[in-house]
Amino acid sequence: MLQWVLESMPRERADWKYQVVLKMTSLSFASLHTTTMMFHNLLARLASRPDLRARLRAEQARVLAEFGTTATPTAVLDAMDLLDACIQECARLHFGVSTFQRVVATTDDEITLNHGRTTIPAGATVLLSPVSINMDPLVYGPDVDQFRPDRFLELTQAHLKKSTTVRSDFLMWGSGRHACPGRFLAISEIKRMACILLRSYDFETVSGKPFEFSSLFLGNIVRDQPVRFTRIVDLAVA
Repeated sequence: MLQWVLESMPRERADWKYQVVLKMTSLSFASLHTTTMMFHNLLARLASRPDLRARLRAEQARVLAEFGTTATPTAVLDAMDLLDACIQECARLHFGVSTFQRVVATTDDEITLNHGRTTIPAGATVLLSPVSINMDPLVYGPDVDQFRPDRFLELTQAHLKKSTTVRSDFLMWGSGRHACPGRFLAISEIKRMACILLRSYDFETVSGKPFEFSSLFLGNIVRDQPVRFTRIVDLAVA
C-alpha cells in the first residue's frame, strides 16, 4: 500500500511527502477502528447466543478435521460458512457509515441507469445509502431487525456469497473499482481472532440478556454489562 501511494503521488506537489504521511495515517486509522468495531459487535452478539457459539465450535472442529494439517489457513477459514455468515449479519446490522459519496466523472456525457428512467448529469454528487438496503425486507426478508446469520446460508451453494464479495445488496466494502482493497485482510483477522476465542473460552453476559445497542449502524452499546469468560478445553487444531 505504501508503495502504491508513493508511486501515485504527484512529485510536483510541494507537500507530497506530507500527503503520503497523511494518506497512510488515514488508511491505518480506517483499517484499525473498523476491524475492531466489527469484532466487538460480533462478540457482543454471540455473548447472548449459546446456540450460535456451540454451532461455531462444531463447525471449527469439523473443518479442522476435514482439512487436516496440509491446508492453508486461508482455505480453512474460507470453509467456515457459519462464521462468515455471522460476520455478514454483523456488518448488515452495524454498518459503520450512513452513506457513500461518489462524484460522477466530469465529462460531457450523462449517465443513464439501466432502467432508463434516471439520468445523472456529469459532475453530480451521488449518495448511496447502505442502510436502506440492509434494512429492506425485499432484500433480507421480514425479520430485517433481527440478528439471524442463517439468512446468508439459505442460498444454494452456487449462489452462496462470502463476506468479502462485492455486490449490490451488500455495500460493506463499497463497490466497483473503489471497493475496499483491505477487505480480505480484515475478514481474515476477524475470523482468526474469533476462532481462537471460541475454542479457548466460553463467554456470556452475566445477566443472560443481550446487549442493547443505541444505534444499529454504529454499534454503540446503550448499557454496558459484564461478560463472563470461562476457560474451556481447546479444540484440536491443525
